[in-house]
Amino acid sequence: YVQGVTLGHWLAQPRAWPEVLEVLRAAGRGLAAAHAKGLVHRDFKPDNVMIGDDGRVRVMDFGLARAGDDTTGESSERVGTPRSEEL
Repeated sequence: YVQGVTLGHWLAQPRAWPEVLEVLRAAGRGLAAAHAKGLVHRDFKPDNVMIGDDGRVRVMDFGLARAGDDTTGESSERVGTPRSEEL
């Protein structure tokens, strides 16, 4: 359990662009670390990023993650949470 808010909730409040950039870069570093270990998240979205009360940014919910080296994203297989217009 992480005490904090989702990125979506955090972004709903007015923020200075340098603060937003730093949080997005931290999330990107989290994805890069997972990729370096051979994991592809496959469902990255604001609701799967938490900003803890301690300020740490964490990428969450690796439930659809796959091990492997296919990080190109060129697969025709659809993964992730469908958008409402796709339902």
